[in-house]
Amino acid sequence: MAVNRTLSERLGRPGTDECDKPFRMSEAITVGAAVDAFTRGVAYVNHEEGRLGSLVVGSSADLAVLDQDIFEIDSRSIGETSVALTIAAGRVVHGDE
Repeated sequence: MAVNRTLSERLGRPGTDECDKPFRMSEAITVGAAVDAFTRGVAYVNHEEGRLGSLVVGSSADLAVLDQDIFEIDSRSIGETSVALTIAAGRVVHGDE
């Protein structure tokens, strides 16, 4: 939503404005800015930027592995992306190791 300003057909109702008509397109941001907002940005607003929000030595490494590279695909396909693997507190909590 942050990038395309529409819902994907998987989440919305195909053929309706929510999937076909961008909402406030002037507020769209890049994929990089969206990832940053949902990682480092969230850590910052929660005053946890010293230990969360980026992959650096000493930080908690909770992460999700996606089935597509959202930086390489057409942005309209991002909504079709699925989480293949999730690691939380150093343990696989979703997907295969």
